[in-house]
Amino acid sequence: MQIQIQLDDEQAAKLVQLQQHTQQDQETVIKQALNVYYQQLQPSSTNAIDLFEQVGFVGCGSADPTLSANAKSALRSSMRERFERSRES
Repeated sequence: MQIQIQLDDEQAAKLVQLQQHTQQDQETVIKQALNVYYQQLQPSSTNAIDLFEQVGFVGCGSADPTLSANAKSALRSSMRERFERSRES
């Protein structure tokens, strides 16, 4: 498909600057700009868990597998141990 457009002075200057910066011709710069704009408009289908997995946050730590079920007793036990250690010092 061929497209013909008219750019104002500001847009033309931006195109020239992009060409100089990327060392690419006008066609390539415009195609890449179209791809970037298209990607920005795509709805993000990733949820928080997907994002955490992508950055390596999920699974980066280790703990007792039953921690969520008995967190209160684990906290009490940890606090008791710390208290006893501080009294011994």
